[in-house]
Amino acid sequence: LRCTSGQTNLLSTSGNTWQLSRVQLELGYKPTDFEFVDYGTELIKCQRYYERMPVEFYAYGNAGNGNGAFFPWKVTKRSAVATKVGTWQVLNCAQPLIGNTYNTGCNVYAVVTSTGYAGFWPADASLCYIEADSSF
Repeated sequence: LRCTSGQTNLLSTSGNTWQLSRVQLELGYKPTDFEFVDYGTELIKCQRYYERMPVEFYAYGNAGNGNGAFFPWKVTKRSAVATKVGTWQVLNCAQPLIGNTYNTGCNVYAVVTSTGYAGFWPADASLCYIEADSSF
């Protein structure tokens, strides 16, 4: 990178940073008007492909039965969904499992250990979540 007198070389020192915004790539030779998309609209477009959702569930259940609920995604996914579930804090039940999955949400349940109140909740929200991936 060459600089003339009065200009600053941003790459002359390690650790320098610079920011770029409002860039739009175009296919072909004709530029189009810049497309301003608000954050909310862009987020919804991204969430059609991927989403992480922390969940917790508490209810009364009978020993040996699955206890759970349907948890809807914030945004309907564009296609079939691959889901993952982490390790949770549990009360009177096994670790939660994912049942049926849909592009609108999924069923999450845990088998109750003994009749009474049971539940699961995230011990660490960064590690305990349901993940929906429809990017494949």
